[in-house]
Amino acid sequence: MKRPSISLPDWMVDQIEERREKGTNRSEYIRESLEARFDMEDNGDWESNPADVDEPEQVAD
Repeated sequence: MKRPSISLPDWMVDQIEERREKGTNRSEYIRESLEARFDMEDNGDWESNPADVDEPEQVAD
């Protein structure tokens, strides 16, 4: 298995840490996320916006 190095904004790393299940390491979470995106792209369900790399807006509850 290749071991690429990727850069992520701090907010994205924080989200990964908050969302991943106990016992799931960060790499596994990212792999599963990429697989989900690939599936969505293959099904035509993914709309990409390459300029959207900033932290998402917070929605008030």
